[in-house]
Amino acid sequence: MLGLEEQLAEINREYAVVMVGGKCCILKENCCSLTGKVSITLLTPNDFRHFFANKMVEIDTEKGKKEISVSKAWMESGNRRQYDGIIFDPAGKYLDSKKYNMFQGLPIKPIKGNCSLMLQHILNVICSGNEQHYKYLLCWFARCIQQPGGQRPGVAIVLRGGQGVGKGKAVNPFGELFGAHYLHITSGSQLTGRFNQHLASGILVFSDEGVWGGDKVAEGVLKGLITEGTLFVEPKGKDCYTVDNHVNLIIASNSKWVTPAGMGERRFFVLDVSDCHMQDKVYFKALTDELENGGQEAFMYHLLNEVDVDEVDLRSPPRTAGLFDQQLRTMRSIEKWWYQLLCDGGFPDVVIDEHDKLVVRPGTLGEWPSWYSTEDLHFAYREYARANHDRYADDRMAFTKELIKLCPGLASFRKTSGSNRQSGLSIPVLGECRTAFENLVKSPIEWPSLDILPDQRPRDYGLSVYDRTPSDMGARSPKSFSLGEMSTH
Repeated sequence: MLGLEEQLAEINREYAVVMVGGKCCILKENCCSLTGKVSITLLTPNDFRHFFANKMVEIDTEKGKKEISVSKAWMESGNRRQYDGIIFDPAGKYLDSKKYNMFQGLPIKPIKGNCSLMLQHILNVICSGNEQHYKYLLCWFARCIQQPGGQRPGVAIVLRGGQGVGKGKAVNPFGELFGAHYLHITSGSQLTGRFNQHLASGILVFSDEGVWGGDKVAEGVLKGLITEGTLFVEPKGKDCYTVDNHVNLIIASNSKWVTPAGMGERRFFVLDVSDCHMQDKVYFKALTDELENGGQEAFMYHLLNEVDVDEVDLRSPPRTAGLFDQQLRTMRSIEKWWYQLLCDGGFPDVVIDEHDKLVVRPGTLGEWPSWYSTEDLHFAYREYARANHDRYADDRMAFTKELIKLCPGLASFRKTSGSNRQSGLSIPVLGECRTAFENLVKSPIEWPSLDILPDQRPRDYGLSVYDRTPSDMGARSPKSFSLGEMSTH
C-alpha cells in the first residue's frame, strides 16, 4: 500500500483546487487512453470527498495515530496544486499567472518533407482550382499554426459539397495538428448550445453538418463565436467563467443553406468544393499514404515555415459565388423581391381589387421604369411576400424606407395625373440600381442578360426630387398616366 506522501502526490498529478466564478472547485484532468487528449472536469469539493471516501490514511497526531480520508489530507496539504482561475493562453501571454492554463501545446513536430498531394487536394478540390482562393485558405491555415494565440481574422471557412468529395480529407489532417485543441463536432447544439465548456480550449473547431443557415436562435451565438474576443463558458451544473476566445471555425455541409450570411457579410469564406474526385478510392488512398508517411509533419512544416500569412488580408476574404448564394438564401423577402426585379429588368403585372373588381396594372418586364406608383409597388411586394409565406411583410411606410436603403438613388416623387397628384418613386436606370445592390452585398453579381439593355446613363435633373415638377424634368419627365401605368427608359 502506498504511503501518505505517495498517495497525495498521485492525487496531485490529476487534481487541483481552482476558483471558478467565486466558488472553490476541484479540477480533474482526464486523459483519453486512445487519443492522449486531456480534458478537464470541474467537481464540487463534496463530490471529491465522496469519491475518495473509501481511501483512508494514517497520520500522526499529538494523541497518537489517527485515520483520516486521503481527500481531507490532500485538501489540507500545503503542496496541493491550486489556481486562482482558468485561462486558455496558447500564446503564453500569462506565464506568470496563478491561473490554470488549458493549453497543452501542439503535438505534431514539423519536419521538412513532401506534402504535395495534400496541397494539390486543397487547390484543386477544396478551392476548385482557384489560385486566389487557395492562397487565402492556405494563409488562414498557416496563421492558426504560426499564431495559435494571436489575433483572429474573424472569418470562418465554409465548405459546401456532396458526400465523398474530400472535405474531411483536408480538414481532419489539418485539425490533428492541434491535438487536444481540435474538436470535430456533428451537432448544432455542440457548437451553439448552452453548455459549451468543450469549446473553451478549442483552437480549431470543425462543424461537420452541424449548422443550418435558417436557425435564428443559433445565429447570434455562431457569429459571436467567430468574431468575439472572449468566450462565456457555461459548464453543466457549475458556475460560468470567461476565457479568451481562440476558436477558428470550419463549417462543412452538403446543404444548400449553411450559414446566416447578411447583406454585407464578411464573416464567411464560402467555397463550393469540386466533385472531381468524388468516391475516388485510388486518389484518396494515395493522399492517406502520403499523410501517414511523413506528409502530416511536412504539412505542419510547410504551414509553419513556408507560408507568409502577411501576403493576404485575412480579414477580407475573396468574395465568392458561394457566399452570394448564402446571402441570397438569408435575405428578407423585400431584398429577395428587389433582387428578382433587378434580374428581370422590369416589374411584373399587378392585379388589384378595386371596389370588388379586379384591375390589372400592366408591368414592364424587359423595360425598366423611371417612376412607379408607391401603392402598386407595395402591393406587388406584399403579393410576393404572401406567395413566399412571409407573415411579417413590411407595411407601406417601412417598405418605402427599406427599399430606399436597397437603392439609395430611389426618391419620393409625386406626379400629376389629370387633377390628381400620385405618390410614387423616381427610379434610377437599371445599371445604377444593380450597382447599388452589388455595393450592398459587397460582391459583383453575374446578372442575367436582357434582350434589349436599357439606357445605362445616370440621370441628373439638377434638383432635389422633392422640388421637381414635370416641367423641370423636360423631355425626360414621366408621361402623364393613370395609377399603375409606368414610363420606361
